Amino acid sequence: MIRSFKELRTIVRTAPSKRVAVAGAAKATVIEAIKTASQEQLIEPVLIGPEDKIRALAEEADFPLGAIQIIDETGGEIACSARAVAEAREGRADLLMKGTVNTEKLLKAVLDKDSGLRTGRVLSHVAVVETDHYDKLMLHTDGGINIHQDLATRKDILANAVELARCLQIDHPLVAALALVEKENPKLPETLDMRELMRWAAGGRLGNLFIEGPLGIDIALSRDAARLKGIFSRVAGQADIFLGPNITAVNFVVKSLILLAGARVAGLVVGAKVPIVLLSRSDTPEIRVLSLALGALYDEQEIEDRKHRPFFG
Repeated sequence: MIRSFKELRTIVRTAPSKRVAVAGAAKATVIEAIKTASQEQLIEPVLIGPEDKIRALAEEADFPLGAIQIIDETGGEIACSARAVAEAREGRADLLMKGTVNTEKLLKAVLDKDSGLRTGRVLSHVAVVETDHYDKLMLHTDGGINIHQDLATRKDILANAVELARCLQIDHPLVAALALVEKENPKLPETLDMRELMRWAAGGRLGNLFIEGPLGIDIALSRDAARLKGIFSRVAGQADIFLGPNITAVNFVVKSLILLAGARVAGLVVGAKVPIVLLSRSDTPEIRVLSLALGALYDEQEIEDRKHRPFFG
């Protein structure tokens, strides 16, 4: 099991470099992240956007581009997004990174029926969190993509998170299917979904894992909380995957961990043919670099495990 980002970065440095198509690279924060990730030998970038602006920003950042490939694209966000997706679709890039382009435009290119990167599975965002208050990495999902999460969508969200967990060498992930309370309540539809999801996943659809739900987040985080509530739980205080009840709850939890607990975070969108580093404007340089490292690890492990991947459906 990979328990820290330090360990993750060490592993990625020793693996073959992954090519990252950066959709809209003409931005100082993007160049800074690419510079760090390149110098650490975490990735090999393909910079897409106006070449003159990219070169000027790289010079300002004291980042010699050398043999780094630049695709001179001056057609705007839609054109940059389409070009980055084409690089991945045609095998010239192993993962995507959102640069200056709008999230909606990049995802539209990814999901294009004819020229995109669809797999038949829902795309979802997984935030991998490291904090001094928990003894291993936590995977929180989905706080960035799916606004409406019905049972079918939740199955794909869970499948995506389990796949990423296995890339982090968590062979038997413990899953907390989160809700406000531990009992099914028709007034809280997510409690019904989480209980049904537990039954579905317990049938072996996703391989070896253990899932409990619905569970309150206090139970997922603390054995003491489970004891005080009189709840016996194998997951309590040991959860690897925190499957949230909705996009807002997950987003709030992760941002609170970053801002109040000093957590370190990497985020990845999975479910497409390649992993996608989809960053927020407020993300720190560290989050950007860690997310690139996570994407590189995911791609490497996904290649190794492709033949053994369980059926997700």
